Amino acid sequence: MKELAEEKRKERERKLREIRKKKRKRSYIYLSLLIIVIFLFIVFLKSGFFDLKEVKVIGVKHLKSSEITKLADIPRAINIFQIPVNEIRERILKNPWVKDVELNRHFPRYLEIRVIERKPVALIPFQDQFYLVDEEGYAVALSSNEEKDLPVIRDCEIKSVKIGERPSSPTLFTALVVLTNLDESLKGQINIISASTKEKLSLYTQNGVEILFGGPKEIKKKSFIVQEILKKEGKKVIFIDVRVPSNPVVRRLGS
Repeated sequence: MKELAEEKRKERERKLREIRKKKRKRSYIYLSLLIIVIFLFIVFLKSGFFDLKEVKVIGVKHLKSSEITKLADIPRAINIFQIPVNEIRERILKNPWVKDVELNRHFPRYLEIRVIERKPVALIPFQDQFYLVDEEGYAVALSSNEEKDLPVIRDCEIKSVKIGERPSSPTLFTALVVLTNLDESLKGQINIISASTKEKLSLYTQNGVEILFGGPKEIKKKSFIVQEILKKEGKKVIFIDVRVPSNPVVRRLGS
């Protein structure tokens, strides 16, 4: 009985050794295959198949695609996996016209640069020059003849203006909040905003109507009331006070 039990034990151990040996052999095979695959993949990456061949810029209006690619400064024949996306994005964002930028790799050889430009909404005068500002107050450029139809925000206390930065002026920001929240049809009629204080904004239409708007409260309601008065009164009205929208004051020619 002891001899039979010993033989069975030895047989079990032999089978276990064979199983372990087969497992080790399979592991070596899998590891070798993995190393071969990784090696072939690295060779494939360096073969030039993934070298960048085309850069496409979209979303630009005031800027040119060539300006963006110049800012991007992407090395020639760079592998698409090696493109330093974050560094390129930071370089492009240095342009004052650029509000945001997104870079997308399209395999195997194409890079898309999607630019979101700042949209000028008004002009601000400073030291005998006019600057374009977006709705956030960023000065994007000096004015050209193309933007003469934008409203001018004046009477703000501004100590300095630098392209690509926001002037420090609470009244300017208040005026921009009011302007950007006006109804589009009324916004198109405004050519001057006087912003001497945050609570005494005055709007002037292209027809010379003064609108005492007050602060940036109930903008939509005030905007609607002004439009209704202008529609009803036509060219007769010369002054509208909607600081208290529930009790607007209107002055007419000859009054």
